[in-house]
Amino acid sequence: MAEVLYKSSPKLFIIAITFLGAFFFALLSWLVWSQYIIAKGNMALFFFLLFLAVSLAFFYLFITVKRVKLTADSLIISYFLLPFKDSFLFSEVKSVSQNSKKIEALVGSSWQMATIFVNVTTTFNFTNGKQVKLNSIGELDFNNFQTIYNKLKRQEGKIKKPKWNAIFYLVDNISGIFWLVLLVVLTCGLAFALIAK
Repeated sequence: MAEVLYKSSPKLFIIAITFLGAFFFALLSWLVWSQYIIAKGNMALFFFLLFLAVSLAFFYLFITVKRVKLTADSLIISYFLLPFKDSFLFSEVKSVSQNSKKIEALVGSSWQMATIFVNVTTTFNFTNGKQVKLNSIGELDFNNFQTIYNKLKRQEGKIKKPKWNAIFYLVDNISGIFWLVLLVVLTCGLAFALIAK
């Protein structure tokens, strides 16, 4: 197997929101199920199934988060947690680009629009017409990827393998951190209430 010279780190927001979302809705379904056992109501059963379905959807999104790897002659798009991957030679890659879009919502008592998260989409276009879009690569991470990808594609000598930097990763993932903290507090509070019950 070829040596991996670069691999992206999935965005903290994507990993955390999918994992915590799965856990949070699983706790909600547990809460509703405990009420269903007591009351035997159809509405409780409906909400149990709804929350369980949402939890499973978030879990599916969590295990299917993708990352990008580069070897000396190929680009690999693989799952972060699953052992499946697609490998493409550099000659098969037509273009690579990244776009960002601000996600806004009404915030506060003044009802002003404010940016709550910046959604970054990385698009890979291939010569066979296939297109792959990923939301799991941060802007700074993409800059590193693009630099190494261009050097490898032009065969500019030996590439130094970059080391993972925690501070660089946190700076690249600052967007949406407030919502993650809020979700952690809500999830921990719900878990504590259910365990202490």
